[in-house]
Amino acid sequence: MLTRDRKVTANNAPTSSIFISYRHDADSELAASRLAEDLRRHFAREQVFQDFTSIDPGADFVEVLERGLEICAAVLVVIGPNWLSVVDDKGRRRLGLADDWVRREVAESLRRPGVRVFPVLVGDARMPGVDDLPEELQSLTRRQAFPLTVRHWAKDIEELVDYLQRVPGLERALADGTPPAGAVRQDSQAATKAAAASEGSHQVATAPNVREPETFGGSAPTSGATRSVEPPPRQGLPWKPLAAVGTVLAIAFVWFFAGGRTPDRPPPDQAAALVKVAPAIQPETPAAKAPVATPEPAPRPLETNKPGAVFRDCPDCPEMVVIPAGSFAMGSPKGEVGRKVDEGPQHPVRVAKSFALGSHEVTVAEFRRFVQASGYQTDAERNPDQGISAWSDSKGGLAPAKGRSWRNPGFPQDGRHPVVGVSLHDAMAYVNWLGKETGKDYRLASEAEWEYAARAGTTSARFWGDDPNQACRYANVADQRANEKHSTWTIHECDDRFAETAPVGSFEPNAFGLHDMIGNVWEWTRDCWNTSYADAPSDGSAWLEGDCARRVGRGGSWSSRPGQARAASRDKAEPGYRDDNTGFRIARTL
Repeated sequence: MLTRDRKVTANNAPTSSIFISYRHDADSELAASRLAEDLRRHFAREQVFQDFTSIDPGADFVEVLERGLEICAAVLVVIGPNWLSVVDDKGRRRLGLADDWVRREVAESLRRPGVRVFPVLVGDARMPGVDDLPEELQSLTRRQAFPLTVRHWAKDIEELVDYLQRVPGLERALADGTPPAGAVRQDSQAATKAAAASEGSHQVATAPNVREPETFGGSAPTSGATRSVEPPPRQGLPWKPLAAVGTVLAIAFVWFFAGGRTPDRPPPDQAAALVKVAPAIQPETPAAKAPVATPEPAPRPLETNKPGAVFRDCPDCPEMVVIPAGSFAMGSPKGEVGRKVDEGPQHPVRVAKSFALGSHEVTVAEFRRFVQASGYQTDAERNPDQGISAWSDSKGGLAPAKGRSWRNPGFPQDGRHPVVGVSLHDAMAYVNWLGKETGKDYRLASEAEWEYAARAGTTSARFWGDDPNQACRYANVADQRANEKHSTWTIHECDDRFAETAPVGSFEPNAFGLHDMIGNVWEWTRDCWNTSYADAPSDGSAWLEGDCARRVGRGGSWSSRPGQARAASRDKAEPGYRDDNTGFRIARTL
């Protein structure tokens, strides 16, 4: 990942930026995420800041704001119907608290000369009145509000972009030749190479004669499922809402303006290069092209089969990426470090048709929308006495955690984190609901489709190469932060900054533009479990024969050791199994 402690100077700071203020746990979160994505199609991606991942706290709030606001040209205050009334865990109205981070970021923005503040109304929210606001925010009521509606989303976005391009500083960024992010979504290859060089090389530390958790789950809280044990959940220093140590804005501004932004999808030439060095994989069309030049930012579907295209079938639907057709060698070669016998024999697979895959795992916010719309209860919620499986230090493995579910997995999560604690039943319920809502053929990926997409034209153990200690730029895995609590584990000798799940998209994507294909959470696939690839389908379809009482999980998780965090690594579980490191990613037939 790009260095996150770089000092902000006149030479490395962007000329201007757009900051989106919103509450992570309120009704405006999904709209804010959609707004950010649409703005990135019109401005350079690094100009639009919507969210933060994690950063060491402790910076002086006022000092950080003074530095950050020097390059902030516009602040969009996203106001949903409950923006005024959200309360904390003690029942106090958050906006009435002096240390509320939304209050502070809006107040500092209003005080800063030259910063244009736009109230953006979503979900039929009304503009607050003077009497509704603390004194330091009352001048917000004098700012012309801008409504964003689902029905007229495309038109509203175009109008908002027009206003923003008139803001001093933002139009200069465009005039300087910065391409719209939707035309060419790319990160800096030079910065990536420099970061890789600075990482150096490390050896994997393996503790001898210790019992290590294995893979994808463990002793299931359902119907006697037998599972090998997942490397333990990292208990180090989980991410927490930062109001207790300062304010989110201080942390966000440090992260954003200090250059710690998450790189976006690789440029087309980099993706093409990856395919060229993988003779066993020859996609029929260029892999990982940039998204279409001017995608419609409307809530209506963007129907396209163009490889690399990015689309959503509705404003709140997961972002999808078109994966090109092609061929690859599935499984791992003999001699690959960490290889298990069930990863062979390595065999050719041809994915004859392009398909779409989620750019990231299904998030808490996306799953919550499904639950609220359908009234669905997960397996864990229907069986609270069983709950989900979670790592237990006292028992030395995974054990049932009563009362836990996707809503409370045992560590903090907000809407941008991947949903966990979901069974295959729960994942299938989500894709079936989404298919009915959109009229599209949503499903889970086959195991072959998953590995093809994870490799993205590479033949190495991981899409970034064979060195597991480079993982922390690309994946959320068991690392040095885990070692702070569990010193006997085999870890990646790097620090990815997350103790448990990370917000989706926190790490660099592969050449197809997919985030978190390795690490973060295990992902369910459709395939039945087989201990060998002998007689496996060669056309990329799901293998629905064999031990269908257990299904395949792929990708590893935030607690996976180096041997598991590989493109070919696989494991199995009963369909009712759920734990705190298993989620899912959706696919769509085109």
